[in-house]
Amino acid sequence: MYPRIAKNGPLQSSLQKVKKYLLKQYDQMAITNDCWNWAIYNQLRFGIDFVKDYKKLVEKVTAADIQAVAKDMLDSHRRIEVTMLSK
Repeated sequence: MYPRIAKNGPLQSSLQKVKKYLLKQYDQMAITNDCWNWAIYNQLRFGIDFVKDYKKLVEKVTAADIQAVAKDMLDSHRRIEVTMLSK
């Protein structure tokens, strides 16, 4: 059995809600020092610019992109096992 997103992709309405949330969250985070500390650290340490064109990248993501990532993750056959013990 293949999970629905890997098989059919996300619902367009869900994708739009996620994009809206990410853009709103980015605007709220951009006013904090922690956000900029993280961005500067990654730029200097790894050469990765997480700020440049972030909004354009979010808008550009398609349902097919999400589907491809989900399929790739599931095809890797990686698993995490969580064991919880009660008192």
